[in-house]
Amino acid sequence: MSDNYLLGVDVLAGAAIDVFDEDDIEQIAERVVAEVEAADRALRPLATEEKRFLKSELPGVSDEEWTQFVLAMKTANLNEVSDSNAYGMFEMKPRRLVDLGLMKSVKPVNARSTGHMAWKGEWKSPLSEKGFLESAEVQYRAFSESMKRYAKALEKRPNDMTLSGALAVLHRCGPNGLVIWGDEDRRFPDTVALFDATNGLF
Repeated sequence: MSDNYLLGVDVLAGAAIDVFDEDDIEQIAERVVAEVEAADRALRPLATEEKRFLKSELPGVSDEEWTQFVLAMKTANLNEVSDSNAYGMFEMKPRRLVDLGLMKSVKPVNARSTGHMAWKGEWKSPLSEKGFLESAEVQYRAFSESMKRYAKALEKRPNDMTLSGALAVLHRCGPNGLVIWGDEDRRFPDTVALFDATNGLF
């Protein structure tokens, strides 16, 4: 393992998030609906007459920086499922949803359009695919919890990579993405584009 990065074992650990805690949903709903569910019309760029920011989920990261990061990481529509079975506006992948306690029993499958290997999982009751894809709040909470766990477990990273860039690579590729990042031939174009859009935000 390269000494440019170290990921603690708790990157895949922690209690499952409770996606139906009404108090928590109410606390984030106003901002999530305004800035994330309607992100195509809001805050891109952030210089608008009325600036509204999501509350930062990471220590040392400002609300504005976090909001910029969230919007950059919104790479799909709310109710979209990609060919590789990535779900929702943040393209959450089944194995990460298992880590967060929202899915179980993942198995490898062939991606619908490319034939490459992907993963498919079973949703944990009471959550369903429909419920996840219809809820900006649940998607945002899952994404935020994922970023918090990755940030907590990340001890070192490549010298040219800021925390926001590292989180983008981890989100798209998992811990192995950092392991192989030094080999440019093994980087996927969409991951590079996401990294370029987020690296340096914080």
